[in-house]
Amino acid sequence: MTTKSTTKLNKLSKGDHACFLYNDLKEYRKFSVDFIIEGLLNNEMVHCTIEEYPKELLIQDLIDQNIDIEYFIDTGQLVISSIKDIYYGNQGFHPDDTIKYCINNFDKVKTKKFHGIRGLGEMLFALDGRQESIDKLIEYEINYGLQVMPIYTNHQYLCIYNKNLFPSSVLKEIIKAHDVVIDGTRLTKPNPYFKDPHKHLKEYQNEKSLKKYFYLDKVNNISPISHEDEKAIKDFNILKHILSATGDGVWEWDVLSNQIYFNQCFYDITGYKKKEIEGDAHNIKEFIHSEDIAEFIKKVNKCKNNEIQHIEYEIRVVTKEGEILWFIVKGTPITKDENGQVVKIVGIFNNITESKNTKIELSTVLRATADAILVIDSKEQVLHYNEKFLAMFEISESLLENKEGILVTEYIRNMFADPTMIIDIKEKNVQNNKEILDIIQLKDGRIIERFYKPFYLYSRERCHAYGFRDISERKRAEKLEQEIILKQKELKEVRKYERLKTEIFSTISHELKTPLNIILGTTQLLSYKRKQGELNEESQQDRYIHIMRQNCYRLLRLINNLIDINKLDSGFMKLELKNYNIVSMIENITLSIVEYVESKNITLIFDTDVEEKIMAFDGDKIERVLLNLLSNAVKFTEEKGEIFVNIYDKGEHIIISVKDTGVGIPVEMQKKVFERFSQVESPFSRIAEGSGIGLSLVKSIVELHGGNIILKSEYGKGSEFIINLPVTKVNNDRIVNNRDPIKGEENIERIHIEFSDIYS
Repeated sequence: MTTKSTTKLNKLSKGDHACFLYNDLKEYRKFSVDFIIEGLLNNEMVHCTIEEYPKELLIQDLIDQNIDIEYFIDTGQLVISSIKDIYYGNQGFHPDDTIKYCINNFDKVKTKKFHGIRGLGEMLFALDGRQESIDKLIEYEINYGLQVMPIYTNHQYLCIYNKNLFPSSVLKEIIKAHDVVIDGTRLTKPNPYFKDPHKHLKEYQNEKSLKKYFYLDKVNNISPISHEDEKAIKDFNILKHILSATGDGVWEWDVLSNQIYFNQCFYDITGYKKKEIEGDAHNIKEFIHSEDIAEFIKKVNKCKNNEIQHIEYEIRVVTKEGEILWFIVKGTPITKDENGQVVKIVGIFNNITESKNTKIELSTVLRATADAILVIDSKEQVLHYNEKFLAMFEISESLLENKEGILVTEYIRNMFADPTMIIDIKEKNVQNNKEILDIIQLKDGRIIERFYKPFYLYSRERCHAYGFRDISERKRAEKLEQEIILKQKELKEVRKYERLKTEIFSTISHELKTPLNIILGTTQLLSYKRKQGELNEESQQDRYIHIMRQNCYRLLRLINNLIDINKLDSGFMKLELKNYNIVSMIENITLSIVEYVESKNITLIFDTDVEEKIMAFDGDKIERVLLNLLSNAVKFTEEKGEIFVNIYDKGEHIIISVKDTGVGIPVEMQKKVFERFSQVESPFSRIAEGSGIGLSLVKSIVELHGGNIILKSEYGKGSEFIINLPVTKVNNDRIVNNRDPIKGEENIERIHIEFSDIYS
């Protein structure tokens, strides 16, 4: 694996103590990943102390760059720690312990024979609302350059600062403590503002006497000073200078004179000029929203009267251009007189318009959506929810007052049919950052569609958004729709079978009625002629008897077929397998109908490529199959046509082919010929009628033998039925050689029965 160093990294070298100032997490991520990878490839120990850049996100970014993360962590070359693990002791941040820890790492580098060490550390720990922490941070940065950097020359350290979180006055001191400064995309080396650590430390410690009395925090408290300390601030211009240096809007209220003062940053944000609002405190009505001013004054008065020790209130400020901005106003009394009465109140105006508008928009969306919404942060705190969420899970707002996400998820868990689903979805997606849509069922039977999406809030805090939609009605509708489709399908099948049943009865009725009518008509004719004395010639009597016999055969054939179909359906048709020479049997059956075929002026040809093939089969049933196929061939072959019966020996299989030059079968009917009661419409349908049972029975008998039958046909040119039977033998050495299934009155009778529906 190879990677290219960025231009900024090329300018960094061992021995550099650098600070990296950034505006957004993407900028920070890109530079840090390159910095870490370069160290790993140079066989340097890399130590990362992070919080704003989540550990799992850093690991994923390194994996995306094809870094074998497990190898480097296991070998100790890459160490990823949290801020609390490194910077915090029992009493909070302890710089001396942190410096000792860094020096101990140098021994590990030497022991494991790494080529050097590089560190990367975020400094967010100092933003805890105490001036003491800021002082410790600045002194730590100075002492690091003074005590640590000179010890081990194969060492470089990158201190990370979010410019949006640290006041500019603090960053100015930080920059002085580093010999290299990287501000976004600009690298400055050497740093022209870098101070000699000895001189810098002394100067800063001298300035602490003033900071002891006054400190403004960006987001939390403003530390008050006692009445005794007030005397230390002799020059109010120094106070104004400090106020002007901070990056927030600052206000100072002189209670005795009722005068108010703002720093330049406040004027820059609101667009007002000093002369327009500075001075009389009543001027605040010019820029504080009319709906918020009463509450703000009420809180200030409570602070004046020592009823509260701190002001914290969200208000709307109207800029000179008429734009409404949201601010969080914080304030603390910093001086009191000898009677303990408040003399001055100092505070900040922190612009929260963007986040407030986002919350308002989100709240509007949450109220408008038809889904139940729940958003939880990485610390299991509830960030957002809507009324639909409360209603869906019957949750009271009192449960959400303390914002404890764990209590909410536990409450919901008890409603799930499968309680594990509430946690699995989040735990499985910490690394892959995927959206998930799944279905969950509640104990009360409701079906809920759940949407899950992990995201980063303000590009650094991992959060979890859940959306819930009750789809019970939709699922019931889908189930009903499926039931309707199933019922329609069943109804279609019933109609099909009803139609088939009607056709069957119609066909059988016709097949029974036709020969019966002929027999009845013939007997009536015989009776009439006998009474009239017209039956003198024997040939005339034989003709009538032949007609009756042929139609009796038709009835017998239909009845036999119906009985066999019933046996097949009920599973009672059994094979009586014996070892026969199938070649001689097929030849004898074919030759037995030669006279019948020639009387129709049709040529019958038999051929085989083997003279003897002993195999097990049911002689009666194979005879019946062949007679049926030959009967169909004769039935649908015109005069001067040809019928071919061929046998092919395929070793383990025997192929029997019955082919004719008849009318053929249309393509659309070829799949139906083996269905029961199916008949092919043809010019011969009235000349050679049938029940449509025969080929269905043929197929079933062949399959009982373990074989199959296929049809090849071209309409107008003829048809070929091909039987494929497996060659097997029964466990009996006796071979039936003398069986001739066609000889004798009984077997001749079979031919007449099978050919009974061909009129002559």
